[in-house]
Amino acid sequence: HPEFSRPLSVSECARLQGFPDSWIFSGAANAQYTQIGNAVPAALGLAAGIAVAEALRGEHRPDLRDITELWGAAVEKVRAAARNKRVAA
Repeated sequence: HPEFSRPLSVSECARLQGFPDSWIFSGAANAQYTQIGNAVPAALGLAAGIAVAEALRGEHRPDLRDITELWGAAVEKVRAAARNKRVAA
Protein backbone atom coordinates (compact mmCIF):
# COMPACT_ATOMS: atom_id res chain seq x y z
CA HIS A 1 0.00 0.00 0.00
CA PRO A 2 1.45 3.41 -0.87
CA GLU A 3 0.52 5.02 2.45
CA PHE A 4 0.38 2.26 5.08
CA SER A 5 2.82 -0.42 6.20
CA ARG A 6 1.64 -4.02 5.99
CA PRO A 7 3.27 -7.44 6.07
CA LEU A 8 4.08 -9.13 2.78
CA SER A 9 1.73 -11.91 1.72
CA VAL A 10 2.90 -15.48 1.21
CA SER A 11 2.69 -15.04 -2.57
CA GLU A 12 4.69 -11.79 -2.44
CA CYS A 13 7.43 -13.45 -0.38
CA ALA A 14 7.47 -16.40 -2.75
CA ARG A 15 7.85 -14.13 -5.75
CA LEU A 16 10.76 -12.30 -4.06
CA GLN A 17 12.47 -15.67 -3.56
CA GLY A 18 12.02 -16.49 -7.24
CA PHE A 19 9.24 -19.08 -6.99
CA PRO A 20 6.89 -19.21 -9.97
CA ASP A 21 3.35 -17.95 -9.29
CA SER A 22 2.02 -21.49 -9.86
CA TRP A 23 4.08 -22.96 -6.98
CA ILE A 24 1.88 -24.35 -4.21
CA PHE A 25 2.98 -24.31 -0.57
CA SER A 26 1.41 -26.62 1.99
CA GLY A 27 0.36 -26.13 5.58
CA ALA A 28 -0.75 -23.14 7.59
CA ALA A 29 0.39 -19.63 6.71
CA ASN A 30 3.26 -19.70 9.22
CA ALA A 31 4.50 -22.99 7.72
CA GLN A 32 4.33 -21.47 4.25
CA TYR A 33 6.34 -18.43 5.37
CA THR A 34 8.91 -20.81 6.89
CA GLN A 35 9.18 -22.84 3.68
CA ILE A 36 9.78 -19.69 1.65
CA GLY A 37 12.18 -18.20 4.18
CA ASN A 38 14.27 -21.37 4.31
CA ALA A 39 14.53 -21.59 0.52
CA VAL A 40 17.61 -20.47 -1.36
CA PRO A 41 16.65 -18.38 -4.40
CA ALA A 42 17.37 -20.31 -7.58
CA ALA A 43 19.28 -17.37 -9.06
CA LEU A 44 21.56 -17.25 -6.00
CA GLY A 45 22.18 -20.99 -6.22
CA LEU A 46 23.03 -20.67 -9.90
CA ALA A 47 25.41 -17.75 -9.28
CA ALA A 48 27.13 -19.61 -6.44
CA GLY A 49 27.47 -22.74 -8.57
CA ILE A 50 29.00 -20.81 -11.46
CA ALA A 51 31.43 -19.05 -9.10
CA VAL A 52 32.50 -22.36 -7.53
CA ALA A 53 32.94 -24.01 -10.94
CA GLU A 54 35.03 -21.08 -12.20
CA ALA A 55 37.14 -21.11 -9.05
CA LEU A 56 37.77 -24.85 -9.36
CA ARG A 57 38.90 -24.34 -12.94
CA GLY A 58 41.08 -21.41 -11.89
CA GLU A 59 39.15 -19.02 -14.12
CA HIS A 60 37.81 -16.67 -11.50
CA ARG A 61 39.63 -14.96 -8.67
CA PRO A 62 37.31 -12.44 -7.01
CA ASP A 63 38.87 -9.44 -5.37
CA LEU A 64 37.61 -9.13 -1.80
CA ARG A 65 37.52 -5.33 -2.15
CA ASP A 66 35.10 -5.63 -5.08
CA ILE A 67 32.82 -7.94 -3.11
CA THR A 68 32.90 -5.62 -0.09
CA GLU A 69 32.04 -2.62 -2.25
CA LEU A 70 29.16 -4.46 -3.92
CA TRP A 71 27.84 -5.65 -0.56
CA GLY A 72 28.03 -2.12 0.86
CA ALA A 73 26.19 -0.69 -2.13
CA ALA A 74 23.47 -3.35 -1.86
CA VAL A 75 23.01 -2.72 1.87
CA GLU A 76 22.74 1.03 1.27
CA LYS A 77 20.05 0.51 -1.38
CA VAL A 78 18.03 -1.67 0.99
CA ARG A 79 18.39 0.89 3.78
CA ALA A 80 17.33 3.72 1.44
CA ALA A 81 14.30 1.73 0.32
CA ALA A 82 13.37 0.99 3.93
CA ARG A 83 13.65 4.68 4.84
CA ASN A 84 11.37 5.59 1.93
CA LYS A 85 8.71 3.10 3.07
CA ARG A 86 8.49 4.22 6.68
CA VAL A 87 5.24 5.81 7.74
CA ALA A 88 5.38 8.97 9.86
CA ALA A 89 3.93 8.41 13.33
